[in-house]
Amino acid sequence: MKAFRRLVVVLVAITAGIVPTAQAGAAPGAPRLTRVDTDAAGQPDPEGTAQMVGLSGDGRYALLSVRSNSTLVPQPHRTPTDEWTYMVRKDVRSGEIILASVQENGSPLGVSWSAGALGRDGTTFAYAGRYGEGPIVLYHRDLTSGVRPIVTMPEGWTPTNVALSTEGRWLSWVTANTQVAGDILIRHDLHTGQTTTLLDCGDPRNGCYIYTGPYVSDDGNTIALQYRQTPADPIRLSVLDAASGELRTLPEGEQGEGFMISGNGEWIFYGRGFGCPSCGGGRFELKRIATKPGASPELLRAWEDSVTWGVYPTSTNYTGNLVGYFRQTGVSGKYFAAARGYVHDLVTGIETLIPEPRTDVAYARSPSISSNSRVAVFGESCLWATSCTPTGLYAVALPELLPERMWSWR
Repeated sequence: MKAFRRLVVVLVAITAGIVPTAQAGAAPGAPRLTRVDTDAAGQPDPEGTAQMVGLSGDGRYALLSVRSNSTLVPQPHRTPTDEWTYMVRKDVRSGEIILASVQENGSPLGVSWSAGALGRDGTTFAYAGRYGEGPIVLYHRDLTSGVRPIVTMPEGWTPTNVALSTEGRWLSWVTANTQVAGDILIRHDLHTGQTTTLLDCGDPRNGCYIYTGPYVSDDGNTIALQYRQTPADPIRLSVLDAASGELRTLPEGEQGEGFMISGNGEWIFYGRGFGCPSCGGGRFELKRIATKPGASPELLRAWEDSVTWGVYPTSTNYTGNLVGYFRQTGVSGKYFAAARGYVHDLVTGIETLIPEPRTDVAYARSPSISSNSRVAVFGESCLWATSCTPTGLYAVALPELLPERMWSWR
């Protein structure tokens, strides 16, 4: 299951600086979709391989993970063939793109697509990569003060789940051991330079184990993870207070499905269930629980049918009254094995399917809801047993997608 660990970034607002484009073939009144993975001239990446890493707080800057030969890479840094991955920052108002992942001397750096973060104002970045045969290094870059290495990884270890807190103080990451699936959760104070180990599960064969996560609240202080204390213990959803070091196991059963923490750190959303289409169906639930001690789980949605395989939360807004998730299904036909994305609104109780960018060709998956509730960003997936590449990254304005709710922007 380590392969399922992903840095699911809590994205922030796309503002009026982006000019929306109408969805091809959309009916009048349908929500408009905006293509995100475009170059400085507004043309989509022809390979469709860009990955969204994050957006600045005002929505002006997008951080993207792209192949080194992508048209989204500025010249002269673009390579003739696909050699490695870069991170680029795009100004979505002007179309300007700069190379974000560089070394201290300003030369390009190939990086891991899953180890990156963007600061709130869009002028700071964190990313990990190596030059040549050298070690993997985690860097922090400020466009004003420059690039500085934060940590050099020992052989066999790599950083994942990188996160920058909104006020720019905390940089957190997991140092992962690729040999024994061990993880060490670390937090670095960018103001003082102090580095603290929050949780050491470096050798799960004899000690604790971080199964999936961690996911960090916007202020960097509350952390959700699936965890076991010893090899004899069950894997449980847990919450860690980074300031005090207190780690609490949440009350619901053993290992569930996907989970996510709200931006304010007050709620954890998770999926649970059992059954499958080929075994007569089952029951699956979308739930949430407050992170304060003594809280009880709340049921948000339930499915009792013969098509659902699983429910996996992927994002929430800051306050936790909107949650994005995908529901894996075994419906026969074009949506067999699909993981279609949904937004559930706790204010109205309405579940909404993310619109298909290309109707009957591709569907929307894994929505990432902006912290201030204005937008959801998602990628495409091809329908069952078809090829629809290249796929794209899109944004949809949530007031258009969810017209029934009364809107506030926190």
